[in-house]
Amino acid sequence: MLRRSYLIVGLFLILIGMVLFVNSFQNINGFVIVDNIEAIDSGFAGVSFIFAGIFSLLLSKKRKVKGQAAVEFLMTYGWAILASVIVLGTLAFFGIFNSSSFSPSAAVLSPPFNLNAWSVTTTEIALEIGSAGYETYQITEILISYTGGSCSEEFNEVITPENKKKFTIPCSLEEGKTFNADIIVKYRKSASNLEQTAYGTISGKVVSGSAGGGSPSTYVLSVVIEPENSGTVTCDGAPCLEAYNVDEEVTISAEAEPEYEFTGWTGDACLGEPEICTFVMSSDITLIVNFNFVG
Repeated sequence: MLRRSYLIVGLFLILIGMVLFVNSFQNINGFVIVDNIEAIDSGFAGVSFIFAGIFSLLLSKKRKVKGQAAVEFLMTYGWAILASVIVLGTLAFFGIFNSSSFSPSAAVLSPPFNLNAWSVTTTEIALEIGSAGYETYQITEILISYTGGSCSEEFNEVITPENKKKFTIPCSLEEGKTFNADIIVKYRKSASNLEQTAYGTISGKVVSGSAGGGSPSTYVLSVVIEPENSGTVTCDGAPCLEAYNVDEEVTISAEAEPEYEFTGWTGDACLGEPEICTFVMSSDITLIVNFNFVG
């Protein structure tokens, strides 16, 4: 009975030791098994547990000739265990246990939004957010919270149904590290001043460079008529295009249907302007033209 107890304890100690030893390579591969333990402390503790486990296994060995049995057991099992630890350490060093192998790049955002694309670089986090509902939303702030810090940026961007926009949050991150973070998006509905919050997560490896991938050649123009079928909109005397060249000047005109009247523009441009408004495409622009039923 005592031998069996020593055997169980020995195997348990060796298992814990291996976990802590692999965890000591967290600074190399970013793979953290046990949180809040420094790499050096984890390595020392791991080796200590392994040797304690080997000693416990030695005690579990039935010994008729104590010295000879101990040496045989150590030669048979002890060196094999140490060799396994060295192999695990080598594999960890070369990134075999990198967390990205087990948790591929992924991101998700709760309704009323969806996350169409994303990237994490050494200088910024880029999120392409779309509306998953049937209302218009104004995003006011995005917060990225990760172990060791957080990054945030304030916005005044409008997302309409079936529309998506890119949001860039400046953030200084270390290249090659595995990145796991929570996403907090603060927003308002178009007809409300009450701030609401959507949550999400993002994970992946930090890559070098800028998520922007260079300067765009065109920007997207999204025009929404509220309420639907209450009026028409044209750009430069023709139906509005989905995209215009960077810094191109666009003149947009709104015309109410019978029994409706124009009440104003909301969105990224033309605030306070009359039915005919001119603006420059210096970014993606969403415009909402509002009409009121007058009977």
